[in-house]
Amino acid sequence: MAILLAICAAVPLGITSAVKQDTGLDYCSRVFCVIGVALPTFWFGILIVYALAAFLPVVTPPGLCHAVGRSAAEPAATHLPGPDAGLR
Repeated sequence: MAILLAICAAVPLGITSAVKQDTGLDYCSRVFCVIGVALPTFWFGILIVYALAAFLPVVTPPGLCHAVGRSAAEPAATHLPGPDAGLR
């Protein structure tokens, strides 16, 4: 799944960079690609966890179970979508 997503992002960016060389769009796509290669997977997973916690009230960030009214004995299924999405 990750390879398919990478190919679906890389091919259009590569074609756009080749067709519109030395434009703002070309430079933005280069920066996006360099950041994508240089970004550590574990750090990206943490960002996804907190982004999901901020925009979806169903997902809680780790360590905040008591703060949002959930007991610590509840299953940790609400913590799994972020790391799962980031590490695949």
